[in-house]
Amino acid sequence: MMRTLAKRIAPLCAVALSLCFASPSRAETAEPTFQLRLDKLVERLEERRVEQHIPGMALVVVKDDAVVLAHGFGVADIDTKRPVTPETLFAIGSSTKAFTATLVGMLVDEGKMNWDDPVTKFLPYLTLKPQTDDPKAEVTLRDLMSHRTGFIGMDILWIEGAVTREEALRTAAHAEPWSAFRKEFHYNNTGFLAAGTALGVAGGASWETLVAQRLFQPLGMTSTDASADAVRADPRVSLGYAWDADKKELTHLPMRDIDVAGPAGSINSNVLDMAQWLRFQIGHGVINGRRLISEAAQQETWKPNIDMGNNMKYGLGWMLQDWQGQPVVHHGGNIDGFSAMVAMLPEQHLGFVLLTNLNVAPLQNASINLVWDTLVGKWEDEAAVDTKQFEPFLGKYIANFVQFNNVEFTVSVTHGKLALDVPGQTNFELKPPDAEGKWHFALVDAIAVDFQRSDSGQVTGLSIYQNGQVFKLPKKGVEAAAAAPAPAVAAEKPKPAPPLPSVEQLLALRKSDSRRAALDALGIYRLAGTVRLAQSGVTGTIVMFGAGADRYRQDLDLGVFGHTRVAVNAAGGWMLNSFASNEALTGAALERARKGSLATIFGDWRLFYDKITVTQRLTVAGRAGYVVELRHGDSPPDTQFVDAQTGDVLRASSVTPVPGAGDIPVGMQFEDYRTVNGVRIPFRITTTNPVSGRVIFDIKSVEINLTAPADLFDLAPPK
Repeated sequence: MMRTLAKRIAPLCAVALSLCFASPSRAETAEPTFQLRLDKLVERLEERRVEQHIPGMALVVVKDDAVVLAHGFGVADIDTKRPVTPETLFAIGSSTKAFTATLVGMLVDEGKMNWDDPVTKFLPYLTLKPQTDDPKAEVTLRDLMSHRTGFIGMDILWIEGAVTREEALRTAAHAEPWSAFRKEFHYNNTGFLAAGTALGVAGGASWETLVAQRLFQPLGMTSTDASADAVRADPRVSLGYAWDADKKELTHLPMRDIDVAGPAGSINSNVLDMAQWLRFQIGHGVINGRRLISEAAQQETWKPNIDMGNNMKYGLGWMLQDWQGQPVVHHGGNIDGFSAMVAMLPEQHLGFVLLTNLNVAPLQNASINLVWDTLVGKWEDEAAVDTKQFEPFLGKYIANFVQFNNVEFTVSVTHGKLALDVPGQTNFELKPPDAEGKWHFALVDAIAVDFQRSDSGQVTGLSIYQNGQVFKLPKKGVEAAAAAPAPAVAAEKPKPAPPLPSVEQLLALRKSDSRRAALDALGIYRLAGTVRLAQSGVTGTIVMFGAGADRYRQDLDLGVFGHTRVAVNAAGGWMLNSFASNEALTGAALERARKGSLATIFGDWRLFYDKITVTQRLTVAGRAGYVVELRHGDSPPDTQFVDAQTGDVLRASSVTPVPGAGDIPVGMQFEDYRTVNGVRIPFRITTTNPVSGRVIFDIKSVEINLTAPADLFDLAPPK
């Protein structure tokens, strides 16, 4: 429910700092009043709201145990133009997790639980088997609430909402771990579902009852509830939206009922109520002179338990980082149509809550630095910034990495700051350069850029730094200075590597023409088999239909955990999903659906891809082959490993953009090839991604030349 940008981009090269980077000159004024800072904050947030297509949002700021600002922006309903006010209700998503951790702390105070109790003490059936050499190791409440169990995903267990919490957790007991126990951070909502269910056992009441009685009521959060059903009929509730970048319009998303996973994210509230939560947290467990939790237990939730990367750690229901040397405690939340941020700067006795009715927006995370910079940072007058110093850097830079293929990134001045516009994402403001000449993203310090210059001082390109990787982008229209030739060194000439096959030779190896003809000869075909989601413990069935190059359908049935149907034809595509809104597939979503067809993966690549490039020879698991890059339009490239003897695709990789999570790498492995009427088909396909883990498809039967209804490949609703 969170994590967006940190898997996407990165920094710059420092070249003669005195020449390349002067500190931006800014007009500083006399220290303003705090009210002037608050006014400026409202102005800056409204600018970002409009830029990022957020229909409406609400903000509250708490300083020194008092509400100093409560403000509504935009509208709660784009059709009626109903304005957002501080009373407007929003889903807060994963910001719920800190409430669950606090409840556990209250029961720790009462001796009913311990942070390091094994979860089986309360839920004997949740016998998770972590990846560890210690046969006695057990998953504890602390492990669950800090996302360090080594288990990932599992959202499929509750997203449908058709099972009880116990049924979901009993299934989770069959899940396989993804990584070593207590070694890596893997966000897992089901861990908080388990912790909330366990505290219900220890506290003698449901999580909903305990959170209402122990927190909402004593904090005076009278408008807050933990159920979607309870809030839907409230006239103050906001509608939720998503921004469709292809259509350039907002789409209404129905409020999702996630009561099954309530302890992980089902609270709905407004900023006035959330101000009480801030006062209670900043007050270390005290509200209006009344202590509800010991300071020791409350502070335990703020202590780091696992490194998240990108200079962040995770406590218990809270994320922990620094701002200008001061600790920051925060947690966001994302759920269909809504996003939230709750953040505190404890040393300043300062905190804020920002609730929006858009499911994903860069402002959610960027608001942290924006609020601190505006309210307690160095006061700067953006209008008086001398932007002439930025002129050498302005322009377009050409990106060719990951999903970007000759895509133009634009450097401009936004709000008095240098900014990098990443197409399909947002315009990222940059902080002034540090001592190394790197301009860090205001949104996330872990990503930065720097600029290259020629000997004459002209900017020739930029570099992006992220997660140890460096991506270089030349500046459009500028010729980079030629590198000085290396001195001649007498050395033995290496034996030349055998040339790579041409595209024509590779297509011949794959018998592409005969593959196409053989697929056509199958008529309407049907593949049926089983599916297993290893990291969730869920099993089900899958049926795939196809015909020719442009008709494909996939029906995935996971029983009580939901089903999905996807169909594409020459005219378009449609998805029917039991745990999400049904939708017509367009743009990138339609392309991804078309790529799932047998005709695309195992037939003639030329029917779908615009560009085919053989990039290298490789031996994998003792099998020699070729790595091939396949591109279609502006979509991220697909990379495939082709067997040098058979022409079969043995492995493939790509990235899938996921709102709120960034670009998710997806791997595929194809095994047990068999020939069916001249078509080579793998009877086992394993897909892998870091969100849901491994999914194993085993084909059990193949039927060909079927007679099927005319609408088999058309799931569009009747007009």
